[in-house]
Amino acid sequence: MGFSKAFALKGGFAEWTKAGLPVQNKEAARESCVQCHQGVTPDVVREWKQSAHSDPANAVSCSVCHGTEHSSMQDISKSRPVPAKVCRTCHEKQYVQFSRSKHAQAWDIMRAWPGFHHASQDPDSDRDCALCHSVGFKPDKEIARLRDKDSPTGASACGNCHADHAYSLQEAARPEACAPCHQGQATPQMEAFSGSTHGRLFSGTDADNGQDRENIPTCQTCHFPDRLHSSKTTLGSLGLGLPLPEDSKWAAARKTILRGLGLIGLKGQSGDRSSLLAQYKLMPLSKARREFRRGRMQGICIQCHEADTVHAEFEGMDTTLRRADLLMARAMNILTRMGQNRGLGRAADAGYSPDIGRFDPEFHPVEQTVYRMFHILRKKAVQGAAHGNRDMAREGLNEMQKAVDRLKAMEDGG
Repeated sequence: MGFSKAFALKGGFAEWTKAGLPVQNKEAARESCVQCHQGVTPDVVREWKQSAHSDPANAVSCSVCHGTEHSSMQDISKSRPVPAKVCRTCHEKQYVQFSRSKHAQAWDIMRAWPGFHHASQDPDSDRDCALCHSVGFKPDKEIARLRDKDSPTGASACGNCHADHAYSLQEAARPEACAPCHQGQATPQMEAFSGSTHGRLFSGTDADNGQDRENIPTCQTCHFPDRLHSSKTTLGSLGLGLPLPEDSKWAAARKTILRGLGLIGLKGQSGDRSSLLAQYKLMPLSKARREFRRGRMQGICIQCHEADTVHAEFEGMDTTLRRADLLMARAMNILTRMGQNRGLGRAADAGYSPDIGRFDPEFHPVEQTVYRMFHILRKKAVQGAAHGNRDMAREGLNEMQKAVDRLKAMEDGG
C-alpha cells in the first residue's frame, strides 16, 4: 500500500484492492522510518510491528498515516498527526458509525459547555477536559494547537480507544480501554461496572492463565454490540429526558433539575443552554426516542437473561432515578429559598435561581453542595442502577439524603 493520496470507498481499502485500483509501494520509505525510529522511539516500532498494519497483506507503512515530508530530526514537525479522516481511508464503515456517535461530538460539547464537570477542568488544559474529550472530531487548527503543545492527547480520535501504533482490536474490546475517561467521581461508569456481577465475573477470570473471558459481558458487549462504533446507552450522560414523566411529583422534580441546568426556563420555555439538547444528543427528546433506546438495550440484555429479569432490573433503575431526582429537587428548592430569602454570602435576591450547569469558583458552600449532589452523588446512584450495581446505587442515594438533611438543617438553623 503506502499511497500518499486516496479516496475512501464505502468498503474502505478492502474494496479498493478488490476493485484492482492502483497502490504505491513504499517499502523503502517504511524501512527507512523503522531503522531510525528503532533507536529513537523503539516502543512505537514494537507496537507497529505487532499490529495488523504491519502485516504484508495490509502494508500500512508510516508514510500512509504520517505523510512523506518528514525524513530527519530537523523536520519532525512535518510528520503529520493522524486525525480520523486519515483512518477513514481504509475504515469507511467504522468512520461513518463513529461520526454519528456522541463520542464524535465530545470536543465540540467541551467547547460549547465549559465548566460543566468542575472548575478545575479548563477546556484549554490538556490535563483536564481535553484528556478525554479529544476522542471527538477536531478542526485542523485544534489538531495543530495540540501538536504544537506536545499534548498527551494528540490529534487522533480513533487512537483514544485503539492505542496509537498498536491499534489493537483486542485492546479496544477490553473494559480497560474505557477506564481512562469513564472512571472517577464525575464519570463513575467503570466503578459501576467493576462492582456489578458482570464486572466481578470479568475481574475474577484470569485470561493470562487460559481462562475464557469471551462470554463475559464487558462495556463493549452492551454499548458497542457487534463492534459498532456508535455507542449505545439508555439514559445518556445526564440521566434525563423529555417529555417529563407522567408521575406528577417526578415531573416537577425533573423540571426543577432541567431548569437548574439551563435547559428550560423558569416557565418551562427554552433555557439558556437549550440549543445544546438536540445538537449534542444530550438526552432523548421524545417518548418514542426514549422507548427506542430503552428497548434497544433491553434487547441486548435479553440475549443472556430472562425477559422478566431484564424488565425487573429496568424498573429498579427507574425507581432509583425517581428517588434521586426527588432528592435533587429538594436540595435545589432549599438552595433557592436560601438565596432568595437571606442571601448566600451576598445580599438576598428575590430572583435568585441556582445554576448547576457550571461550576463557579465563587460558589457559596451551600451552592457547592448542591452542585456536587448533581454531578457526583446523583451520578453515582444513577450509574450504579444502570449497571446493575445495587450497592453503588444505594450508596449514592444515601449520600444524597444526608446532603439534603444537612441543607435543611442549615436552612432551619438560620
